[in-house]
Parts: sequence; structure tokens; C-alpha cells
Amino acid sequence: MSTKIQLFHGSSTIVRIPDLSMSRTDIDFGQGFYLSSDFVTSAKWACRTSTSICNEYKMSFEDLKVHKFELDKEWLDYVTRNRNEQTESPCIFDNYDVLIGAIADDRLFHTIEMYEDGLISASNAIKIMNCMEYGLQYVLKTDKAIQNLEHEGHIKITGKEKAKYKKQYQEDSKESKRRTKQMLKELNGR
Repeated sequence: MSTKIQLFHGSSTIVRIPDLSMSRTDIDFGQGFYLSSDFVTSAKWACRTSTSICNEYKMSFEDLKVHKFELDKEWLDYVTRNRNEQTESPCIFDNYDVLIGAIADDRLFHTIEMYEDGLISASNAIKIMNCMEYGLQYVLKTDKAIQNLEHEGHIKITGKEKAKYKKQYQEDSKESKRRTKQMLKELNGR
């Protein structure tokens, strides 16, 4: 018997069966269906749209090829590669059904941008990011992985609850900028 975990996907619609061809390619782990084990993380993403739906799923990883990233240079280079759409050449991670790793959201994004712009080294970017709070994302890359996903229901987020999640999303971004600046000062001995 396989163990199933609970996962969430924030969206503007109910997504019973994900369609991989509908996903963007220029995001963290490239084209795929993005989920989180944290309801709040998914709710914050859902609340960026006019209609906010948090879909709930159960997922089994039985018979799937899964790779879990650490928050290290391998993760940083892969995220940078995908965000800059440098995906012409095959990559070892293209062979996995599921990728798991840190969400490069507003809490980590400012540091990634500084690394991409050559303002900080990979080792300093990794030090800074490992001091941040971050959530995990589960990215389904293949139809085989989608077949292991069961839609359990959805929650529509409205009113005060939606305003709360939107505010939390904005505060995460401000805090990330503040902490990144603080860490850079410490790393530079100022």
C-alpha cells in the first residue's frame, strides 16, 4: 500500500485534471504542474488573481522517478536556467516525473535576481537564501505523475480571508528585501 500526501494548488479555477501543456516554461522548475504541501502558500498564490481557488489533492509517488533538491548551487542553477529560458539543451532533471524543492517566490526571488545580475556570488546567494523561510514545491513534470494525483476538492477564497493572504504575500516580499540587504551587509563586513 502506498502512502499518499496532501498537496494544494492555488489557481483562478478548479483544476480536477491538470494539463501540462497549459503551464508556463519560464518558472522555477520549468513546465509542469506546481503544488505545495502548505495550504497558506497555495492560498497566497491563488489570491493574486480575481477569482481565488485553492485546489486540494492526494498524491502517491509510487513508481515515479522523484528528485528532491537541496537549497544549493544545483537548485540555484536549475531555477536560473528555467527562469531565463535557457532550456534548449537537455538537462538531467528532464528525466524525472516529479521535482521537489524550495519555492523561488518573493522570499527568495530578490537574492536570485542579484545572483543573475552578477551582484553576488552563488555561495553568498545560497547563504542568504538558507537564512530565509521558504516553502517546498512539488512539480509534476509528466503525465505519469499527473495520473498519481487525485483531486479531493477545492476552497474558494473571498472577502477578508483573501485580503489577509494578499497582504501576507506583500509583507513576504518586503521582508525578503530587508533580510537580503541585511545579510549582504553582514557578508560584506559592513
